[in-house]
Amino acid sequence: MIYFILSRYTVCYYSVPHTILLDKGMAAELFVGPALTLLSVALLIIVAWKLGKGLVLLLINSVVGMIILILLNYLPFVKITINIWSILIVAIGGIPGIALVVLLSHFGIAF
Repeated sequence: MIYFILSRYTVCYYSVPHTILLDKGMAAELFVGPALTLLSVALLIIVAWKLGKGLVLLLINSVVGMIILILLNYLPFVKITINIWSILIVAIGGIPGIALVVLLSHFGIAF
């Protein structure tokens, strides 16, 4: 039997029964595509893992900062006005952000 193998580059004729022979172009195409896909998926998983850990820590820091801001408002000697700017500073800065808001409020610069 004669087998026809079509490639993007050439048409190969082989007269070997029960086997399909690949030319070098097709072998490279069959290897490179899945290899690049696996490499891309592995890289995406690594980047998502690194970003995920950082985002979770940032989220925890922001939530703790917001809780401290709310609890500080109940103290009689701390007068912090809660507005959009103080919330944004605490949400972005977390615990150091609350320290900045308290200092700015204490010295009368803002809030």
